[in-house]
Amino acid sequence: MVLSVTKGRFKALAAGFSVALTSMTLMPLATALPAEAATGQFSYNTVVKYGDNGVTNYRIPAVIKLNNGDLLTAYDARPANGDAPAPNSIMQKRSTDGGATWKPQTVIAQGKGTTMGDPEKEGFSDPAYIYDKKTGHLFNFHVHSYDVGCDPKGTEETDEFSNRKVQGVSLSVSTDNGNSWTERYGNAPDETRGLTAAVKQHTVSSCSIKGVLMRQKMDA
Repeated sequence: MVLSVTKGRFKALAAGFSVALTSMTLMPLATALPAEAATGQFSYNTVVKYGDNGVTNYRIPAVIKLNNGDLLTAYDARPANGDAPAPNSIMQKRSTDGGATWKPQTVIAQGKGTTMGDPEKEGFSDPAYIYDKKTGHLFNFHVHSYDVGCDPKGTEETDEFSNRKVQGVSLSVSTDNGNSWTERYGNAPDETRGLTAAVKQHTVSSCSIKGVLMRQKMDA
């Protein structure tokens, strides 16, 4: 997987860069574009690639720019080289200089196991950031799976914790610009349960995007 910047799409995102998925490395464009970028030039660098940290496959990148100017990119680390229900983890890297350099990889949601045949495997896949610029809270939604992935003929059950054949939805929350993350599962009485019941509808799916935070103004 290669995430690279195409010069014809500089204005596509408010964050200041645009990406096109073409092969096996993450290559986001720095937001601090050089002066010659106005003439159509651009630069890129490799953020993560096949084989880094012993992982055979990285996929599904998401990118966000924070109020302090930091760039964050989240992506699947796929040790078994597969989609959910593989034992994938959601990883993250940070740039504090507009994408010129990237700090070491950190974990948002850690999977369990290394192979598809592991009976105790657990995986997280397909990250999507949502950022509240007013509070500074950062959210990362992702797929949560044990023994099944996306299956249109799958069960309508909504509790993946009691049935490993349910694919779920999970949420990690950060209140310190993505330096640390807490796995949160909604407002149910048992907060160890997932978000799956709240969002499992035929019209809801997970994808790697920059989410849009919607606010509803309530009159007292």
